[in-house]
Parts: sequence; structure tokens; C-alpha cells
Amino acid sequence: CQEVGDPWMVALARNNLGSAARELGDHQLAKQSYAASLDTYRNNDDLWALAFLFEDMAILAAQIGSAATTFELLGIAEAFRDAMCRLAAALTAPERAELSRTMAAAVVRGASPLRVWIVCDDDSMR
Repeated sequence: CQEVGDPWMVALARNNLGSAARELGDHQLAKQSYAASLDTYRNNDDLWALAFLFEDMAILAAQIGSAATTFELLGIAEAFRDAMCRLAAALTAPERAELSRTMAAAVVRGASPLRVWIVCDDDSMR
């Protein structure tokens, strides 16, 4: 994937590596792989992939015994996906920005202690 210059496929491969490492009990490698995948998804504004990645991170949180983080990440992933589908046409730009800020705050709280980056399609929201 890297040789042909396809960053999305590299991120997907890293995400899958994270899931494989997670299932083999290598939680550190899983965290590192998910973080690398998260970087690429964020840089490419791939909101759908981020929702799936949050679900993978939730499974990792469950395996390391963090029930609260697990449920929060699952809820965030579902809400994130639902919001993209249902509310895109229903909200004004300022309302979408406020929704993004609210969801981002929940992601940061829920993903602790994992590294988190927030993705936004509005360049003014840096």
C-alpha cells in the first residue's frame, strides 16, 4: 500500500493490524496501530472510517477492562455515524460546528488514555 502511495489503504492495514494485535493480546501494538490509522483517517477527513475505528478502540478498551470507556466510544461511534447521515441537511453550518465540538469532547473523554485527534471538515475549526 505504501509503495503505491495509497494512504487510505495503509490506514486500513494499520487498523486491521491493530485489531489482529488486540486479539492476540498485544494491547500496546494495538494502540500504536490504531493511533497510526487514526492519524491518516484524520488527515484525509474520512469520517466513516473514524466511526469504525472508534468501535475497534472500544473493543480494545473492553479487553483492558475499561467498561466506561468502552460504552462511551461505542456510543460516540454510533452517534457520529448517525449524525453524518441524518443531520447533514438538517443543520446549519454553526449547528454542525457545535455538534462537532460536543462529540469531539466526548471522544477525548472516552478515549483516554489513548491518543486522540479530532477531525473536522471546517478549516476554521483548528
